[in-house]
Amino acid sequence: MYVYFLALKYLVSRPINLLSIFGVSVAVWALIVIVSIFSGFIVKMEEHIQGATADLTFIHNGSAPRADLALISKLLENDPEVRAFTPRLVWHGLLDNPGEEKLDLRNLQRGPQRDFVQIIGVDQEREKEVSNLESWLAAVDVPSLRPIDREHAFDTGVDDDIPGLLLGLTRARDLEIARGTILTLVSGQQDRQEDVSRIQERFRLSGCWSSDFYHFDENTALVPISKMREIFGQGRPEWQRPNLYNELAIRLVDGADIGQARARIQQGFDELMQKKLMYPGVFLTWRDRNANFLQNVEHQKFLMRLMLFVLVIVAGFLIFATLSMMVVEKIRDIGIVSALGGTRTGVLVIFAFSGLAIAVIGSSLGVLTAMWTCAHLNDFNVWLEKSFDIHLFRTSVYGLKEVPHVIEWLWVGTVCLVTLGLSCLSAIIPGFRAARMDPVKALRHEL
Repeated sequence: MYVYFLALKYLVSRPINLLSIFGVSVAVWALIVIVSIFSGFIVKMEEHIQGATADLTFIHNGSAPRADLALISKLLENDPEVRAFTPRLVWHGLLDNPGEEKLDLRNLQRGPQRDFVQIIGVDQEREKEVSNLESWLAAVDVPSLRPIDREHAFDTGVDDDIPGLLLGLTRARDLEIARGTILTLVSGQQDRQEDVSRIQERFRLSGCWSSDFYHFDENTALVPISKMREIFGQGRPEWQRPNLYNELAIRLVDGADIGQARARIQQGFDELMQKKLMYPGVFLTWRDRNANFLQNVEHQKFLMRLMLFVLVIVAGFLIFATLSMMVVEKIRDIGIVSALGGTRTGVLVIFAFSGLAIAVIGSSLGVLTAMWTCAHLNDFNVWLEKSFDIHLFRTSVYGLKEVPHVIEWLWVGTVCLVTLGLSCLSAIIPGFRAARMDPVKALRHEL
């Protein structure tokens, strides 16, 4: 019993132990709060990516548009878990400065006014069945950037032959343009003779959309697939032009297993390919298509965890330092305890229990503070932004309405266990030193 009494007495009588408790609290708080923000960010990004990407996407090997739409359509129509699908014609190009009537290729430069974008030719009626295009169009709150008619979003309201183009709201704001602005698309296409022909087409901005997925909104433009087929159908037989595509966006029925559906449809496609009826291609899930982005965020989260564990090591060092100082200060007390019958194990437990108590108190305070911080993190971020124009987390950059967080209780338990383990290890080292002291020398230390 004397062991716990002395350990508690030493803890209470030495204010410097508060420094160790503070160090453990800060370490646990940082590990929980920052990792929770990363976890919340990943969850939100997955929601946004899944909303902006079809459940499955079929992509032909190579980027050249194909015309074998009838065969693959039959394959998808016969699958019981395919709810809807739509062809797309996807290309990349450069959007020139808005409003320019003439284009000088020698002056093209990347920058805030012109940059590469992904141009997707879509059929609006079929697109609404596989994506959230309808809600994206409704989310635009700027009158000058709303489509004139959401049911016919590519309608420019101008009686000319310039087709409409839909742009992400963030890109349109960066360009400082409004509905009706003329944009020039510059790109190229390689024909069968391996000659590259220049593509230069004018579009009129018919409106914007907002999907909450910043990367998609910033780097994508939607145009009518009929116009894309007209561009890429030059030199092709007339019967191929209405069927040109290089991607298929597929939505599955609710509750379908995406992985199993992908494997089943891919198997059916491979059978057609073996019969020489289809060109090679692959079906990808929404997670496969965005694997690099998601892996990068997970990698950053892992690195952050490693970096933050340095704080736990520092906290352990604080416990080691304070308990080492305690051993030096309490040498005579150690001698008295040993002379009165205290065992070496008992002396060791005194200091090990002191370190454990510091770790338990510090971890408890850290967990409680982290829970409170996560609950009020967004309020604090808004207050800092309004009061001092300081952004702890720029929610607008990622299309978020508030600072995200997801508390992973397994991670919280892991942090607490690791902290307790390192703290006990830090306490045992000076405890061994105290336990091995010669009682006679200890009693004569202050004489």
